Amino acid sequence: MAAATETKPPDADLPLPPLEIAGGAGPLDHTDPYGGYERVGRLCRNAIVSRLPGDWSWEGRSALDFGCGAGRVLRHFAPEADRCEFHGCDIDQPAIAWARKHLSPPFNLFLSREVPPLERPNASFDLIWATSVFTHLVHETWSSWMLELHRLLRPGGILMASYLGEGQHWILGEPWDDERIGMNVINAGLDWDRGGGP
Repeated sequence: MAAATETKPPDADLPLPPLEIAGGAGPLDHTDPYGGYERVGRLCRNAIVSRLPGDWSWEGRSALDFGCGAGRVLRHFAPEADRCEFHGCDIDQPAIAWARKHLSPPFNLFLSREVPPLERPNASFDLIWATSVFTHLVHETWSSWMLELHRLLRPGGILMASYLGEGQHWILGEPWDDERIGMNVINAGLDWDRGGGP
């Protein structure tokens, strides 16, 4: 039996964005900013993969990272990029410009607007994920985006969307309340790059 010689993940050779761009995806660990950036991206990737159906195959598929930033999660799908067409979009122009320059190929990246539609045809993707994007959407925007992502899914396609929950109550600066209902908007009106939303 041959010993494994690869000691680093296949995505380790992909460049990392400058800290000012990486920080747009969320707070960075001040003691190890790039280590934290990579760790969170890999954890998100693993969470996505673990929730796919048992018979899922990447072969011939198309996937979209909706709100990809500079590719924090998307970069960890490099091993699958020879079998699946991966796309990423974001409203953050500097992050998309950096990702286009450094991560394309294998990833297809494009700039989106704050409101739908995305300039892609109906039924474009087998899988769409949105990692905490809906955390930042308020008013009618979130429902418009849900309808838009539905439009982009192929029949039988999968949408995975996460948002802040009980495990992130520290970000809100207030205790978690299981009885609370409705939407708790934080930083409404602040620019996206300062943690806000529309």
